[in-house]
Amino acid sequence: MPASNGKHINLVNNHPQFYYAPYDRHIGVISMLYRLLDRQGRVDDINTLIQYQCVRLAYYHDMYHKYPTAEDSFEDAVNIHMGLPAEDYLTSAFWGTMLEWFTLLEQEALYQQLQLFLKEDLSKVTKCAWFLRSEEELKFYDAYAMYQAGEGVAFSVEDTFEKLKENIAFIMSQYEGECFSYEAYAFNALEFITCRYYGYLPRVKRE
Repeated sequence: MPASNGKHINLVNNHPQFYYAPYDRHIGVISMLYRLLDRQGRVDDINTLIQYQCVRLAYYHDMYHKYPTAEDSFEDAVNIHMGLPAEDYLTSAFWGTMLEWFTLLEQEALYQQLQLFLKEDLSKVTKCAWFLRSEEELKFYDAYAMYQAGEGVAFSVEDTFEKLKENIAFIMSQYEGECFSYEAYAFNALEFITCRYYGYLPRVKRE
């Protein structure tokens, strides 16, 4: 898994013709990868990856108007990549989740580098995340949980990194007490397995 030589990470991107993650929900796999690296103590690798992935996606949006498709549709991803008519870029779990990671990893310099892009170039794009309450856990094992359970939250691009940290920490604190059965009675990786199988977003947290 190369982290510093600019090569593609096949766990995240199984489509070598794309130079960025073509599906917005790839952020789920990216978050799993970050949490795995964090558990192994490889924070420097996470910082390298987040810099590479975010800057590259911003570059491809500004230079070529290429962006991840909201749904995991290869046809839509190809249309965007080829400059053909496609759904407008209106919502992004990718950037919402990345804002969470920026704050957890103290990525102030990267946030400042991308702040104008996120605030102006993506002004019409909602940067969002999905949170699930513990009393809704049974729906977590259903293929349509993201459409019938949990809460969608939009994050604002703040003027300062400290304000961003404060706002995201407040939002995340509303859910930090939620304890799921796989944490109490099974194994934590069950969250990854379920999220990967159904395309859900795992929680952003330090291991």
